[in-house]
Amino acid sequence: NWADPTQQTWYNRHDLILTSTANDPVSIPLALDQEADVISSITGGCAMLRDSTGEPLGVPVQISKNWHETTSPKHWYHFYSAPLLSESGSHDLEFTIAKAKWGAAFVASHAQLSLIGWGQNQQWDESALGCWGESVTYDPDLTLGRSMVDDVRPFLVLSQNLYNWTGNVGGADFLTYRGLRGYRDRLGRLRTLYRSPGPNLTDVSYAGVTQDGKIEARIRARMGRTDDVVRVFYDLEYTFLAEVRYVRLAFFQVCADNYSDNDYQRLAYGNAAGVVADLAAAPIGSVGYASNADRGIALAGAAPWVLLYNNLKQEALREDLANVGFVVRDYELNIGGATIKTPHINIVHTNNWGQYPEVGFELAVPFDPARPVQVVPAGTTLRATVEYLVLPDDKRFYYGPSADLNALPSSMFLGAALMRRLADENRVTVQASVGSLLGTHPIEIQASAGNTVAAQFTLTGGFGYVSMVFSGLGRHDGWQLQRRSGTTWSTVAQEVEGNDYWQADRDPSSGTYRLTFNVDNTATTEYRLISSYPGASATVFGGGWGGTAGGRARAAQPGSLPRLGTTYSATVSPLGAAATAFGLLGASNTTWGGISLPLDLSLIGMPGCWIHVSGDLTMPLAVAAGGAAWDLPIPNVTSLMGQTLYQQAFIIDPGANPLNAVTSNAGAATIGI
Repeated sequence: NWADPTQQTWYNRHDLILTSTANDPVSIPLALDQEADVISSITGGCAMLRDSTGEPLGVPVQISKNWHETTSPKHWYHFYSAPLLSESGSHDLEFTIAKAKWGAAFVASHAQLSLIGWGQNQQWDESALGCWGESVTYDPDLTLGRSMVDDVRPFLVLSQNLYNWTGNVGGADFLTYRGLRGYRDRLGRLRTLYRSPGPNLTDVSYAGVTQDGKIEARIRARMGRTDDVVRVFYDLEYTFLAEVRYVRLAFFQVCADNYSDNDYQRLAYGNAAGVVADLAAAPIGSVGYASNADRGIALAGAAPWVLLYNNLKQEALREDLANVGFVVRDYELNIGGATIKTPHINIVHTNNWGQYPEVGFELAVPFDPARPVQVVPAGTTLRATVEYLVLPDDKRFYYGPSADLNALPSSMFLGAALMRRLADENRVTVQASVGSLLGTHPIEIQASAGNTVAAQFTLTGGFGYVSMVFSGLGRHDGWQLQRRSGTTWSTVAQEVEGNDYWQADRDPSSGTYRLTFNVDNTATTEYRLISSYPGASATVFGGGWGGTAGGRARAAQPGSLPRLGTTYSATVSPLGAAATAFGLLGASNTTWGGISLPLDLSLIGMPGCWIHVSGDLTMPLAVAAGGAAWDLPIPNVTSLMGQTLYQQAFIIDPGANPLNAVTSNAGAATIGI
């Protein structure tokens, strides 16, 4: 009973115990199959691996599924992963599938979708909020020959039944390019990168090059966990490898040429301040532009947007309950030595299968009607972020829990007012006081490495849930997102069953982690990401005796701290070329075998020298270039957090004193993040 909120957080949870006898880290390939009769609502949901405390591990799990087969098994999931076991022994993991919700908000997912059995034996990608039908589907290889964004459906809108499929208001498309011969040049050699299938923020990229080899494209799709509307951020990167002469060129299109068959009666565009134009849709019946006036329209102002609305198409699964459009969150066109930051659009006419004339919008370049041929020179680049939105067009049919949507008057759903409202309120601003701001749509902050407070920032704005990504973290666990009220910090608590409301992703290139949260923010609020583990630190204490080479000092290498899973590096210098050095490593700086520390060594012929640390372990140090390097691997074992190790060097130095030996000062290394 999906209408019961408690059942929306029923997860599939499976204990996995992986045992390794290897001395070195080893990656274990996992392939898990399951018929969807065991996991209800295959159309959505996201799988992940969690540790024994329920915290997401950041290990990627790739998902493939099919609900079209006519023979058994009719519905199936395939899950693929390869967790890295850092040490030998048994490792207790949990394989979790979040279906409808992850914590307090609805799951965002993106997975491979097999269409075997549907009629075309091909692969799609399918992205969903919750698990009651598709939200956005992708045909990356254009197997159907139509568009890269196909079925698109609104969320929590009563097309037929509660918590079920909604009517299709697709599609959309990325690069639309027709050269002077008029043929469409599609993207080819396309590759897909599944960075994350969700559940807080999907992250999937498509990259390819046009068949003529002139335009390279990289398209990144990210959809966030939320409770209001389908909202996808597309990061668009286009590079012109050669000069392009064209009759039609667009970087993103809503109302695709070969897919859209809705009956939108109105189209509007504007910015955060209001509506600039609200026009009747008057399809001309052919594909292209009605006049030059419809090309290269500058969208000035903050948060420029476009919208198709007033859809009249009614079928058994109603398609007249949603509007579609996009907000341009960022736009930078570098062309011919000039940088253009004002986005430009075209009003384009389409005719799907020659039977469904429509009018839509394209994100484009400036248009010069005086030029007989439009040209983009080689070396031109476009970088843009568009926020693709699927909005309910009648408040009576939205049954979701969004406080933001439910607080709006019914009149705001009927025209372009809701689009303008979302364009404005999600024009968020972020001021980071700890960490570095990398982006705002979605918010991404590079963490301050080694600090207990990894990030701290003030956020203004928001409608629905705002996604927050924290990158560069040294570990996956022990973190809390907190918000400030006055002088008090409190945890952003969205859990239903323990640690079930954030996402972790490991970056294999850096060995660091990204954590993603989603927060329903409206006012100006200060947030911070803080660790429950102590921060790593390294200090020196005590005095060292110089001997024949001068003062002996033990110090950490610049930038080196005793963090779990890293090598902590220190040096002892200066040393004579013939010196021999040993390192003393201990757990105490107060006692050693019942003897109080520090211990004066003058009684054994080492005046001015002291032992400051317990010599629980002695090791030779390599001497080179007048100094000794001391590298200490710190195991990635959580129980070591907060423990302090003490270090001191013992140097054989002929002629320094009667014993021909001296000591360095000492160091204290506290293991932390």
